[in-house]
Amino acid sequence: MLAIHEYIGIRFGDTLRQSREALRLTLDSAAYTTKISKRYLHALESEDLDKLPGGVFRHGFLRSYADYLHLDPRPLIAAMDALATDTQEIITPDRDPRPSLVRVLFR
Repeated sequence: MLAIHEYIGIRFGDTLRQSREALRLTLDSAAYTTKISKRYLHALESEDLDKLPGGVFRHGFLRSYADYLHLDPRPLIAAMDALATDTQEIITPDRDPRPSLVRVLFR
């Protein structure tokens, strides 16, 4: 794995692409091995976060792809989070917008 200081000054997408190319891997082979859609891998490499699902899925894809490329995922995830503009509201039972089955059945 590359040391964290090797990521400084490099965009996380460029780091992913350069690492994949250094290993002489194609997006197709990476998608086949990681079971992550080629379009999601391309979105990660181009830092097009709008084309990725949010939250834990986005982190999971990046973590899996980084592991596959023998990279430390932590600084890459931090860099991705710094670019992310979406905020996911936490749904708690008292703030759940979905109707409660009990409230629906026993009105």
